[in-house]
Amino acid sequence: MKERFLEVASDADEKQEQQFETWLSGKAIPFASAEAEEAYKARVLLIKDAGLRGQVKIMVGGSTVDEKVRTYTGADAYGTDAVAAVNLSKKWAAQKSSE
Repeated sequence: MKERFLEVASDADEKQEQQFETWLSGKAIPFASAEAEEAYKARVLLIKDAGLRGQVKIMVGGSTVDEKVRTYTGADAYGTDAVAAVNLSKKWAAQKSSE
């Protein structure tokens, strides 16, 4: 039983690492500029290095972002503009405070 748990845990770690590599690559994301791409990659690394992925919600957004980009990046949600992002953040905060 313990061996199976360790095997599953190891597999989960590998899958998470693969997801981060895909997420970090930024392939298929239509960045507005090279600076935006670098900022994106820096944030992905910060989240990964801090070990926070399971503890925080991640949102991507902008006029070029859609469900395909959200799925590709592994983000929890996306907002098409600042108003949508703020509304979603408020919803998440209300859910967290009611737990």
